[in-house]
Amino acid sequence: MKRFNLIGMFIVAIFMMSCGAKKNSDIHTTQNSIDWSGVYLSDETNDLPSIQITLGQDNSYQITVLNPEGNQTANDYISGKFQWNKIGSSIQLDKEVPFYGTKDLFVGENYVSFKEKNVTVKKIQVDGNLTEKYWKLQSINNKTVTNKDFMDTEPHFILKSEFNKVRGNDGCNIFNGQFSLDGNSIKFEKMLSTLRACPDSFVSNQLLKILNNNNLTYEVKNDNLTIKSKNDTLKFIAVYL
Repeated sequence: MKRFNLIGMFIVAIFMMSCGAKKNSDIHTTQNSIDWSGVYLSDETNDLPSIQITLGQDNSYQITVLNPEGNQTANDYISGKFQWNKIGSSIQLDKEVPFYGTKDLFVGENYVSFKEKNVTVKKIQVDGNLTEKYWKLQSINNKTVTNKDFMDTEPHFILKSEFNKVRGNDGCNIFNGQFSLDGNSIKFEKMLSTLRACPDSFVSNQLLKILNNNNLTYEVKNDNLTIKSKNDTLKFIAVYL
């Protein structure tokens, strides 16, 4: 009888431990209830330099802090590992973030924040098929671009994964700015261009006007990129230099 009592107590103990483990796993925290891994980018609405943060599922991170003078070759780069706090809501980096002066970040749904600095950095959509490629313009509204339609440099752009920058040439003037993605939508913002006098060309006359449209969609198939507005279509091909 004593033996059976001991066996029964052992079974009850195992049952209670399994229930406790299940109860703990059911607690909803940032760490286990949302997709926190990915890329986060600041919106430049504060007095601190722009920052880009990449968090990995393996608890790795990469952070880039934009040089305040705008010199990208002098950006600050740090990387390493982070740890979650006990309740799974904040992380602590193994290095201090330049200019921000802290190792601690609160992680929420689609954002991270530096509470001490009152800075929120939002999660962005990333498409590796789109960025870090030289996209050569092939046609505008099915009208093919030829050597006669541009001056020294062929019309193209490159979308950078660092700070979502875009830089390119419309066949006459250099342009740069930023882009953002939302589903299959793409938006170009803060676009600036040089003011070189250009010969009359449908390319230089239309390319930037179309890119500045607020309702653009994009599609990448293999090495082909199509960008559309309600009335216009741009087609590009990837060129590997």
